[in-house]
This record gives sequence, structure tokens and C-alpha cells, in this order.
Amino acid sequence: MGGVAAGDVSIKVDLGEVTSLLRLIYGRMDDMATQADVDDLRTRLISMGDTLGAALNGLQQDLSDLQAQAAAGQNIDLSGVQQAVTDLGAKVQAATNLDAEFPPPPPA
Repeated sequence: MGGVAAGDVSIKVDLGEVTSLLRLIYGRMDDMATQADVDDLRTRLISMGDTLGAALNGLQQDLSDLQAQAAAGQNIDLSGVQQAVTDLGAKVQAATNLDAEFPPPPPA
């Protein structure tokens, strides 16, 4: 594998999409049947947020490590970052699945 110069590695995460999903889910909380439903959703959203935050922190650390390696003139193995991006995609899919579990109520 050839070397990668510092600054050549860029990962873009569409946090806007994640935020939109969370807003949609939050907006539906008023239409839920019971307090238990709302509490369950709150717990799941907190867990999902923690997981996404950890994934983003991991990506940032991977990028910092890659930049240090590139600055030192080392060849860089991108597999760790590629896996982290895949893992983050799975977390975003989990948010989408959570949204699907709580469809909007039918029109009145």
C-alpha cells in the first residue's frame, strides 16, 4: 500500500440526517399511548446517542492516528477507519429502525 500524505484522509458523516431522524422521533413522543412508551423511547434514544458519540470519538482518534503516521512518513493502513465508518453506518441504520418502530399516528 502506498503512503498517504497528511490531509489526504477525510471522512464526512451526515449528522444532519441523524439529527433529522432524532427530531422526527422526538416529535412523535406526544402521540404515544403511555408514559411507559415515552420512557422506553427516551432510554433507547439516550443509548443510541451514547453509541453514536462513542463511534464519532473513535473515528476522530483514528483520524488523529492516521495524521500522525502520515506526518511521520509511514504507510497507513486505512482498514481501521473503514471499519469505523461501517460501524457508524450501522448505528445510523439503528436510528432509522427505531424511527420505523414508532410510526406517526393516522390522521384524525
